[in-house]
Amino acid sequence: MSNEFLEISFHVFVDGIQDRIYSRIIEEMGTIAPEIIKTRHTQSTNIIDVLAHWDESRVDESLKVIKKIANVSDVIIEREKHVKNFMEPTIKLTDCFSWTVKEDPIAEIIMALNAKNYYEAISLTCTVFQYLGKEILSCQAKNMGMVSKTTDLNSVINGLLVEKLIDVNNSEIIQQARKLQKIYQRKERGIKFSFDKSQVAELTILHSLECINFLKNKYYSILDKKKENNGEAVNSIELV
Repeated sequence: MSNEFLEISFHVFVDGIQDRIYSRIIEEMGTIAPEIIKTRHTQSTNIIDVLAHWDESRVDESLKVIKKIANVSDVIIEREKHVKNFMEPTIKLTDCFSWTVKEDPIAEIIMALNAKNYYEAISLTCTVFQYLGKEILSCQAKNMGMVSKTTDLNSVINGLLVEKLIDVNNSEIIQQARKLQKIYQRKERGIKFSFDKSQVAELTILHSLECINFLKNKYYSILDKKKENNGEAVNSIELV
């Protein structure tokens, strides 16, 4: 897998004013490009704002297909930047233990969200939170004994907050995802969600993705400082 991907913000211009047209286009874009993270249509405009994380080789073809969607008149890229991939398939956390996460969990979360598989999206989100939180605490915490292989997500969140490595807002976002995961675990995974519950799940996942990017930046900052201290070359790829 490539060491980086493109984060692209673009505008989709639409012929038509009916809400159902915009809803259909957004749904079709999600099917064409599961890498799309956010879509937003502001009332009284004919523009859909889109944010996506793409492998560079997929960008041109995906945008061409989006342009062919019925009622789409044009697609214009506003901004693009190269972003470092989240992590390697397996990363050692400390000398005592390590575990494996998906190569690109952010893309996996987005795919699950677009498929409305909220259980999978929330579960993977909590796994990533726990991984990053443990990594950060193992390097930054004053009390180095607070992290172990069995440290649960709630303890990780509290530890990050106590050490002032996250603020209250990020803490609440992670806690919301954790509580939602607990609720889903007590229910059938294939349960059908009401509209209101679906909205709550989707908003929680979207806010969680922003929090993951925050923790990811902190994680890479730690790695870069370690490289500097060890006299290694520091990768200068811009982070999200």
